[in-house]
Amino acid sequence: MKKIAFSQTIAVLANVGIIASIVFLSIELSQNHTAIEEQNKLDRLTGRDAAGETFNGFRKLLLENPNLIPIWERGFAGETLTPGEQAQFRYLCEYRIWGQFNLLVRLDALALTSDVKELTENLGGQVKRSESFRRCWDNAKGGFVARGYEQFVRNVEGGDPK
Repeated sequence: MKKIAFSQTIAVLANVGIIASIVFLSIELSQNHTAIEEQNKLDRLTGRDAAGETFNGFRKLLLENPNLIPIWERGFAGETLTPGEQAQFRYLCEYRIWGQFNLLVRLDALALTSDVKELTENLGGQVKRSESFRRCWDNAKGGFVARGYEQFVRNVEGGDPK
């Protein structure tokens, strides 16, 4: 009798240990999930901050070099520029396009699809509003296609939004 009671006690204690282990593991999983969610939020915030810096980089460039503002505005409007100004406008235009693309990649990695769509539409709007910007875009888009970003080019040019 004592052997049966002892073995039953051991079995009950083993089952209690298993249940306690399962409870402990579920608590650990919950804590890990919470920590991962917090880290994801921090990553998204850091990414959004970096995206904001990318977006503001073009403006910062113009503010740090005020002589570039009239070149950008006149070039975007299609006004006549000197050869030196044409080169500056082309570099500004390329900087703008690649900066927007880098921002788009960052936003896409953060799964901010509405921001990606808005940015793509804004870039597409610039391409449509300015013939000189369009020429710059036409020169740059081959680089995107060569790197496998055909969908980006289609989206900017009014294709299917991502």
